[in-house]
Amino acid sequence: SFDPEHSINYEVGVKSPLFGSLFYGDLALFYIDWRNQQISQPVIPSGKGLMLKNAGESSSKGFEVSLRMLPVAGFDASISYGYTDASFTKYIQVKGQDTTDFAGNYIPYVPKHSLGIQVGKTINLTGCPVFDKIRLGVTYRGAGPIYWTDLNNHHQPYYGILDGRISFIRKHLQVDLWGRNLTDTEYESYYFEMQNPKDPKTKNSFIQTGRPMQLGVSLSVNI
Repeated sequence: SFDPEHSINYEVGVKSPLFGSLFYGDLALFYIDWRNQQISQPVIPSGKGLMLKNAGESSSKGFEVSLRMLPVAGFDASISYGYTDASFTKYIQVKGQDTTDFAGNYIPYVPKHSLGIQVGKTINLTGCPVFDKIRLGVTYRGAGPIYWTDLNNHHQPYYGILDGRISFIRKHLQVDLWGRNLTDTEYESYYFEMQNPKDPKTKNSFIQTGRPMQLGVSLSVNI
């Protein structure tokens, strides 16, 4: 069994136009104080499957900042960055005669840094009989490091993914040529450990890798 988790969230921020309203900026500072945070753990002692357990106390603090440019001559862009320091402040796990203290370790699955950049260009095709406009867009998404276990013994370093899209638009019709992970970046999207049923003193590791480069075409109709 496990208890409910409780948190107190503090946040302060500001939103403001910048440089003659050409840009809009957002800044937010946050702090989260957790009690009895629910953490996924292997079933003890079999190690088969996962169950929820409660950490004693945890905290998460950091900031998020973003800057968005209003469209100028068909160009638009935005950038956002977030920093999170999420760690256990009081968490002791007992397995039989063994005791593990996780205080000070990073909370799993929470990226420490996150970055997003988007750049777009809209080209109006005056007099073109086929399409009204073409939309070009490039997006970069980065995250990491991400710790996968309470022990912090395995993590995904910072990685970035580059996506691109070319859209041909005619009234309610849109054709997209798109590519995802154009740099074919290799990364872990999920990781977990399970106790080895043949040797209870060891664990098996399971990794789900991220999607490789993908190319495609989409057709959509907006009514």
